[in-house]
Amino acid sequence: MHALASRALEKQRDAVLLALVFILIFSFIWGGQPSFPGATAMFATVLIGALLTGQVNRRGSVRDAGFRLDTAAHAAALLAPVTGVIIALTMIAGHLLNSTHFPTASQAWPSLLEAFAFGLAQQYVLLAFFYRRLERILGHTGLAMVTTALVFAIFHLPNPFLTIVTLLAGLLSAAVYRRAPNLWINGLAHGLISYQFYYALPLAITGALRVGPGYHG
Repeated sequence: MHALASRALEKQRDAVLLALVFILIFSFIWGGQPSFPGATAMFATVLIGALLTGQVNRRGSVRDAGFRLDTAAHAAALLAPVTGVIIALTMIAGHLLNSTHFPTASQAWPSLLEAFAFGLAQQYVLLAFFYRRLERILGHTGLAMVTTALVFAIFHLPNPFLTIVTLLAGLLSAAVYRRAPNLWINGLAHGLISYQFYYALPLAITGALRVGPGYHG
């Protein structure tokens, strides 16, 4: 009985923390950022605090979360073919639509590093935080994957391109993470694809990858 009660309490804590982080991110996207000076720094501080609290409460290590190297080869083998096809198709579409506008070589590396860092951060929140807790709460891998993907897509409303893309990407990321938990590879794939989308496709399609009130369709 004590073990069952303990697991139930842990699930309740996970649910509360998930709701808190979801509301925090959603509120920031839809109005927190421009509300007052320093809002972005405050949001980042509160978010990091919530994420660290969840990590400590679960006594998880950064390795458990997916910051590891032993699963990198497996994750890369799963993601590389899909990432390669997406990048190739995006490049072809960009040339056909005459919409490619890549930065110069000197500017490319900073842009790529920024894309990787942002992709890594998103994958951490998506997989190490949301997916792992949803799987424990729901007790069903498939349902947890779908719910994680839906959460990811909701964060990218009302941009129709990103909403559809992130729904599919969320499913793929969760499936790969379940088999080979590695945030480095997921973050790299995320960054490379985002970079290609932004610089190869027309802004009329991607909406400049903007979400929330900043999106102008």
